[in-house]
Amino acid sequence: MSLNTLFFLTVYSLGAILALVKDPSYGVITYIFEYYHHPPLHWWGKSLPDPRWSFLISIVILIAYLMRSGSCPHSFLNAPPTKWFLLLLIPIWLVTGFSAVNPAMSEHNAVEYSKLILLYFFYPQNNPGATTVSTLCLDAPVQCFPLGMAHV
Repeated sequence: MSLNTLFFLTVYSLGAILALVKDPSYGVITYIFEYYHHPPLHWWGKSLPDPRWSFLISIVILIAYLMRSGSCPHSFLNAPPTKWFLLLLIPIWLVTGFSAVNPAMSEHNAVEYSKLILLYFFYPQNNPGATTVSTLCLDAPVQCFPLGMAHV
């Protein structure tokens, strides 16, 4: 196993653990890290199985948020448009399952809408402080730096 593989597994595991133990923002940072260092796209990740890395960390983020749901000041279900967003989810999946003209495209769009609902859930739940926002803003350029250096 290469050093890059070990580095990825260490950062990914540490981010998932910190998301569960300390703050869900670490899970978001790990999600961004995985986005820029997706193992199947790199030579060092070919030896790893593909457990859908981004889906796995998003489940960890969801669990971390649910563990802290009592400490969050905002409630997802109390927001006025929530019931309409959730009600729209029902016909989207019904059409996808039973009467879609293009089932593959309909399933893709249903999954994307479901992700939007999750994002809508996470946004008010995460009330980050200034350090978390600064960390998240700095994370993307830091993650892009090795990609740029690889093409020089």
